[in-house]
Amino acid sequence: MALGDYEVLEEVCRNEWSVVRRARRRSDGQPVLLKLPSAHPPRPLDAELLEREAAIARDLALPGIVRVHALERQDGITCLVLEDRGEVTLQTLLASRTPDLELALKVAIQLATSLAELHRSDLVHQNINPRSILIHPGSGELRLADFSFAAKVSGESVAPLSKRLLRSSLSYVSPEQTGRMNRAVDYRTDLYSLGVVLYELLTGTPPFRGDDALELIHSHIAKTPPAPASVDARVPEQLSRMVMKLLAKTAEERYQSALGLKADLETCQRQWTTQGRVDEFPVGQRDVSDRFLIPRKLYGRSSEVDELLRAFDRTCTGATEMMVVGGYSGIGKTSLIQELYKPIVRERGYFIAGKFDPIVRNVPHGALIQAFRSLLQQLLTESEARLSRWRTRLSEALGANAGVLAEFIPEIELVLGKQPPPPALAPTEAQNRFQLVFQNFVGTLAQREHPLVVFVDDLQWADSATLSLLGPLLTSPRVKFLFLIGAYRDNEVDASHLLMRTLTALESTGARLRRLALEPLRLPDVQLLMEDALRREPSDVEPLAALVLRKTDGNPFFVLQFLKSLRQEGLLELDRGRGFWTFRIEAVAGAATTDNVIDLMTRKIQRLPPRTQRALTLAACIGNPFDASTLAIVSTPPRWLPGGSATLRNANPSNPGMP
Repeated sequence: MALGDYEVLEEVCRNEWSVVRRARRRSDGQPVLLKLPSAHPPRPLDAELLEREAAIARDLALPGIVRVHALERQDGITCLVLEDRGEVTLQTLLASRTPDLELALKVAIQLATSLAELHRSDLVHQNINPRSILIHPGSGELRLADFSFAAKVSGESVAPLSKRLLRSSLSYVSPEQTGRMNRAVDYRTDLYSLGVVLYELLTGTPPFRGDDALELIHSHIAKTPPAPASVDARVPEQLSRMVMKLLAKTAEERYQSALGLKADLETCQRQWTTQGRVDEFPVGQRDVSDRFLIPRKLYGRSSEVDELLRAFDRTCTGATEMMVVGGYSGIGKTSLIQELYKPIVRERGYFIAGKFDPIVRNVPHGALIQAFRSLLQQLLTESEARLSRWRTRLSEALGANAGVLAEFIPEIELVLGKQPPPPALAPTEAQNRFQLVFQNFVGTLAQREHPLVVFVDDLQWADSATLSLLGPLLTSPRVKFLFLIGAYRDNEVDASHLLMRTLTALESTGARLRRLALEPLRLPDVQLLMEDALRREPSDVEPLAALVLRKTDGNPFFVLQFLKSLRQEGLLELDRGRGFWTFRIEAVAGAATTDNVIDLMTRKIQRLPPRTQRALTLAACIGNPFDASTLAIVSTPPRWLPGGSATLRNANPSNPGMP
């Protein structure tokens, strides 16, 4: 097989997005690896991923990382040209060998070394698995490849990959990567994935496997696998405990640095080589992270979480109800609601969300449309058999009225096909028809085997059409297994506000409606957060907790931002010898703070470079949400302005072909 200037020799590995092939360049006989889109014809996103990977990996002059030679276009196909040293994937090697402790330790140590270098460069790989690890069959030298989903760390975290997860990699993703954990994704996600690889090296199989994506996701976030030593008695107990530490569900309970893990692995290797066994020793003695990471768990919300979970449990038995959560900006309304992620996955439910925007309040049902469009997009990614079942159910439920929905939710036509426009009606009759059709639509989607949770944020900006739809949804006998959740800023509404009048009217009709009001954190809550963030004893942080509470009024968002500002200003310093953060209470007392969220965010934005501020301004004009491609286009001035590009077609540097 030939591809431009390359003679393609053999396939090395593939996944849903790409295929890697070994090749020889005709012009000079140079052996290379070609990474190409696996789809025929290639999709636009395939080229974007390769371009993105090239931009990230090209400047990585790090040991243990596959070198990128070039990004080329051969016979109309974008391909990444990589250095070839005759390696195979770890997946290929594992398929031909039985579990081997010496190999496991050798691979894990090299992988920890590569990750330490990568994390030092503020990069998170996010796709560690046996196909992204190349190993030389002779020397055993290892190199890390496949930076398709690598990301630069911003604010100590990266965006989760929940919308881009590869089915073939689901056995290796961390709980937080699934987007169902209400936890930030940071460099410790790579340590979890390394733990999965090490588990497989020791036992011959990853801790969780299967063809059901939801079941795999649920396993990662909720199930504890058997320890490697219980699967194979030849695995040393000490090494087994280290693997289970890597596989902890929360990042705070894992190893905190690749170097700390490497030190323990080298101790295991040294003992195994010299004495043929691995003795017990304290884990993580050299595991000290120099990053200031605030735990992303909820503090002071146990009773509210319990009430939320009880409401969801009732939904799973067939109830339809609504919960509204009120509180000041930054009080933690969204974080509370996201605690439902784990039980929703357990029950194979759907969680969808929409957000009201004051700029487009004249668009009826805006947040609901946003939420249900995302659900239909989810359905379109399911297997053809499941999609066919959805097509049948929706066709039976909507009948000739599917066109009514298509006017608001165009994605319905991707499931059902093109729909004729509905007959024109007077405004009142048209609204009644829409409400009836929407009830049938929601009643079809919310079922016992997959209850539906719909979260709408910023209800204080909800339009009257949306609020008038809540009653029919909550009281219709056609709708079951539905949990509606709304969040609103209680400082922006009063008793005369349309939202409050609507909620009162719903309660009077007997609809299942519960209200939650989130209060500021109390001193014990702030103190516990300080203990976890600074790794200190309660008595050490009590004065600081009281001071932070006084400066922030117990607003969780304020608390987090204030702590981050203390770190940025050098008022929190790491004591490496003792492994905790130190502070001077007098200096913290003099640190400036603000009275509200708006002032806080305004100051943060004003500290950004002018170019970044302009990009944020344009993003705000696009609306919520926005995508990077659109922002790239509108950020480039027309060619008739000073500094403008030659053509608008070249506005997006990551995708020159985008109009």
